[in-house]
Amino acid sequence: MPPRQTYTLKEMDERSLRVLRTRNDIACVLVNPLQALHPNASAPGDSSLIDSGRRAGFDRAAYTRWLAQLREVCTQRGIVLIFDEVFVGFRIAAGGAQEYFAVRADMVTFGKTVAGGLPVGVVCGRADLMKRFREDRPRICASPEGPSIRIPT
Repeated sequence: MPPRQTYTLKEMDERSLRVLRTRNDIACVLVNPLQALHPNASAPGDSSLIDSGRRAGFDRAAYTRWLAQLREVCTQRGIVLIFDEVFVGFRIAAGGAQEYFAVRADMVTFGKTVAGGLPVGVVCGRADLMKRFREDRPRICASPEGPSIRIPT
């Protein structure tokens, strides 16, 4: 596959880890931890969390091992590991999927769970990834309540 493309890799598969170990053009890996309920199927939604009749065949230990292997490969290769927790949020543990699976992501996205159901989005991550401006050119925002303000790092 040519560079500058999005790859869709199979979860819980050694071949996917091999791709990550050998390619030099992968900047990040985005994982939806809710996929643990349905590995290698279409992304589940909120109904997967509230449906008491789900038949996911969820193997927490196996998925935890998979995420730990993924974390290890991403760390070795300098690939940013991102957890998409827009659906999961803090529903499975106070510390989200990172706590539940005991695997630390470099960045995490959250949705309505951080605002009690209100439509918001939050991106959290390591300071070096979250820095929004160069020190010599700070971002300036106009505030309706007052003068322009400098956004800190």
